[in-house]
Amino acid sequence: DEERAFQLLEEGFLDVRHLPQGKDMASRIVISVNAAIVNICHALRSSRKLESVQCPGPFSGHALADKEVEAVTWGFAEIPGVAKLALLGGPCGGKTKSGRRIRDVLEKEPSKFQVFRTPEIATVLFLQGAMSNGTYQNFVPEEYIEFIVQCEILQIVFEGIWAQGAALSSGSATGLLLTDRDALDGKSYSRPVDESQPVSWSRILLKVGERLKIPGLSDDDLAKRYLG
Repeated sequence: DEERAFQLLEEGFLDVRHLPQGKDMASRIVISVNAAIVNICHALRSSRKLESVQCPGPFSGHALADKEVEAVTWGFAEIPGVAKLALLGGPCGGKTKSGRRIRDVLEKEPSKFQVFRTPEIATVLFLQGAMSNGTYQNFVPEEYIEFIVQCEILQIVFEGIWAQGAALSSGSATGLLLTDRDALDGKSYSRPVDESQPVSWSRILLKVGERLKIPGLSDDDLAKRYLG
């Protein structure tokens, strides 16, 4: 809901409740996360591999809502005064500690730097029930494929929303947006990197490109959005 969306923003060091754009940013998060959960649930139900699948809302197709489309545009754009740095690594890989250290160092000069951070997308979806709340019980490949696709889309959407918030909140300072993982993270959980997984990265990229209406979406298109 909207309150939880505001909490996510605040956990990412964005206090936007007082801004005219604050409710709109929270609304975009709610719309995007709800759409992701419905799409994942629809994939599971359509597989017919589990009985009594209860989805939180009706499935109305894969097309993104207007607010999601605009957030995707922000996610690919260069937002003046904002830079994105991806924090990478698996569970317990030091992402949180590294992000905290970067923030502590840079914000000793608050007139020069303001640091923000997006949440881990998979965790956001697990908390909404995706993949059996992250336990992966009753594993269904069709659900997993849609889960990875939605993680990729939400990563870009969230980065766009946070980048806009960083631009509004940083004043004359440079806004540094730390992202928990990046838009290439799904590659680590698909073939050929992980041969145990049921889907290829090329298939994921194709699906994400189709949903975002970006034909030929490539690794480079995703990677060049970050520093370095």
